[in-house]
Amino acid sequence: VFLGFEYVAIYMIALQINGIIGMPLAVSNLVYEPKISEQYVRGDFIKLQKLYKQIQIVVGPISLIGLIMFYLLGFSFISYVYGEDYASSYWAIMILGFSQIISSFLGPAGSYLQMTKNENSVLNGLIISLLLNILLNLLLIPAYELIGAAISTGISLIILKLYYIFWLKKIFKNKLQINNSNNLD
Repeated sequence: VFLGFEYVAIYMIALQINGIIGMPLAVSNLVYEPKISEQYVRGDFIKLQKLYKQIQIVVGPISLIGLIMFYLLGFSFISYVYGEDYASSYWAIMILGFSQIISSFLGPAGSYLQMTKNENSVLNGLIISLLLNILLNLLLIPAYELIGAAISTGISLIILKLYYIFWLKKIFKNKLQINNSNNLD
């Protein structure tokens, strides 16, 4: 707790609201994980690839709409729901939300690793992300306070997703083409 409990409370509000922005990806993971596992067991990498792209196409824009709505109504929403004292969480929410949007558009790489018997890659990514987040917090919070914490978490989330995509590409090489475009080739 670098800045005191007041900042922790404000940051917790930012994380909670960011969870709402990231909810479409979380829900899609729950819905599609059984389908990912089923297609993997069948060895149907064409359907796996199409499913990945479909999730990107649906989840990214829905999350983006949530962030845009929050951008427009955020100060009023925070003030009404949590009180004026928490309005300072607005920019931290926007930073976290932006990283959540990037994560959503990159797709469900973590779920694909988990559902294809590559849980160790997920665990290693989480450890790397955690260590990076701690390091960035040590560097950024003293200088940028709440915004520094949000930047740290946002960068860690994006690096985690890129790590997952790297391992998906490495493990499945030519079987699964994750090119991060939102078209259905």
